[in-house]
Amino acid sequence: FAHHPPSSSQAVHYAPELQLDPHLATAAAAGAPAHLHVSLSRAAPLAHAAATALVRSLRDLLVDAASPFDLTLAGLACFTNDAGTQSFLALGAAPACACVRALVRAADDAASLADLPPFHADPVPHASLAWAPGGERCAVVAAAAAVPSPPPLTVRVTRVECRIGKRPHVVWRAEEEGGGGGG
Repeated sequence: FAHHPPSSSQAVHYAPELQLDPHLATAAAAGAPAHLHVSLSRAAPLAHAAATALVRSLRDLLVDAASPFDLTLAGLACFTNDAGTQSFLALGAAPACACVRALVRAADDAASLADLPPFHADPVPHASLAWAPGGERCAVVAAAAAVPSPPPLTVRVTRVECRIGKRPHVVWRAEEEGGGGGG
């Protein structure tokens, strides 16, 4: 289908993502950034008026999401965005993580209800560490090859946020962190 973004005066971007809470000692030892995230959707323009309905859809679809779970990030990978405007270095997530795949499906369902594009057909979960402008994938790959791969980092997934514009909306919070369904 053709997706026509709303005019820039009315558009905001949305991007559902897992917020990862590294165990602080492990994260500090591995040199991990304090606010890692794993994207569950593509960032896309969204009419400002549709934001509330999208957040509600995400909350409804994620209300029965998995309990908190551990996600291991290991191995460096390089990616370039679809537009070729940005390349980045990332830690790869365990590819067989059923919990992440279920969250991506829920985010895709919510995106579909809002006439937004789905995530990649075969998503590769990862947590971005560094970015480079343009299609500098070769430079990112070379930089990654020049440094030793960090040790695996295990993080606790406790919430999903949907960023609309600059504002994060918690759309799922694990039971141990204060109740399912976000708020």
